[in-house]
Amino acid sequence: MRKIATLIIMLATYIPASVSALGLGAIKLNSNLNQTLDAEIVILSLDPSDINEIKITLASHEAYKKAGVDRTFLLSRLKFNTKVNKKGKPTVYVTTKDPMREPF
Repeated sequence: MRKIATLIIMLATYIPASVSALGLGAIKLNSNLNQTLDAEIVILSLDPSDINEIKITLASHEAYKKAGVDRTFLLSRLKFNTKVNKKGKPTVYVTTKDPMREPF
């Protein structure tokens, strides 16, 4: 019994309890090429009252490498902000300070 309790405690320390996947809606682009990026993505699987509990960031270089995708410098310019939109839906806003000159 003591070995099982020790195993459970060890597993609990290795599995982050607060990590879970988020369901995302389609991206709504509010800007054009050669303008600063202004886009929004509704978070489908989050209660609006929990909007301040999440942090959205760009994946690490290692995650891109593991996925076999190039992480261009341009992506490091993206800024992410989360808040509830006018319709009451939790939303990720993706913006840049500089105009986006390359289409993706």
